[in-house]
Amino acid sequence: MKRIVLVISFTFLIFTNVKGQYTLAIRQVGLTSDTIPSLVLFDDQEQIPKRLNDSTTQFNVPPTGTECLSILFDFNSRWFTRIWIDSTSFHKELIVNYKTKTATIKDGNEIDKVLEQVLIYSKFEDRHVADSIAVPYIQKHPDQYFSLWLISHGLNRQHPNDNIVLLDNLSPRVKKYPAYRQMKADLGGGRKYPNYGDTFKEFTLNDNHEKVFISTSINNKIILLQFWSNSCGPCVKGMDAMVDYYKSLDTSKVAFISVSLDPDKAVWKKATTTNKIIWTNLWTEDINYCDLCLNYNLTAMPYFVLFNRQKKITFYNDGEDIELLKSKIKEVNN
Repeated sequence: MKRIVLVISFTFLIFTNVKGQYTLAIRQVGLTSDTIPSLVLFDDQEQIPKRLNDSTTQFNVPPTGTECLSILFDFNSRWFTRIWIDSTSFHKELIVNYKTKTATIKDGNEIDKVLEQVLIYSKFEDRHVADSIAVPYIQKHPDQYFSLWLISHGLNRQHPNDNIVLLDNLSPRVKKYPAYRQMKADLGGGRKYPNYGDTFKEFTLNDNHEKVFISTSINNKIILLQFWSNSCGPCVKGMDAMVDYYKSLDTSKVAFISVSLDPDKAVWKKATTTNKIIWTNLWTEDINYCDLCLNYNLTAMPYFVLFNRQKKITFYNDGEDIELLKSKIKEVNN
């Protein structure tokens, strides 16, 4: 197989009001074959990108309302990155290097650089370094929504109460967002839940075939409730392992329920990862602030809540640790 290193040239992210869409072109370098790897836009996984030349792929990006545009570069390793969507930045140059496994925005602004570094260190489980990058930015920019986003997306995970001062020092404008009120309630003691032993909250939602699912139909089974989204890199990364595990279970004793927090129901329905799910596959409105999310105090994705046969909580956790889930389900099943 011929080794090639592609020349880095113009790559851009353009925001425009034409038909409510903008475009994202990605220049890929450091490849070890003549074939450009498949790229997946989490917010629209079925979209077929336009190939501009031998090294550049372009997407039409739907206006989903999400803060970050997430892109998957490698199906096998599930290597992904995020780009902050800032309508004031009309040109961004994303350089994806497959040799070094880096995705860098050339001449990025301060937000781009902070997000890039936080993702890098979070990927290698060095949360302390990631936090040390995020905190100074938040202190410097208390009036930016990005500061609130950093707090609500895993900052100080080991010491969450450290976020109280950061939240208090945010500007009044930022404090108007639902994410602020949720974080404040979480840290201020106003939401001391879920707790082990809490009862399953019954609900009714439609699945991806518009069939009505009523949760009271599940009885005398262990239930694993999963919250996820196609725009969540770890969620997409872990779904294949979840499917394989589910196939190994006795489904007369265990039930899985996945609730998608994708902002666009139509996009969720046609997404590749959505259609990998072979158990109860649901969607709800209001994204992270849906009734179920608030009931189970969801702060990150993927998020799992495990119930015993009496529909009482025995475990809850955010993250894609499939082995931990297996061990907890095994405990309840014995």
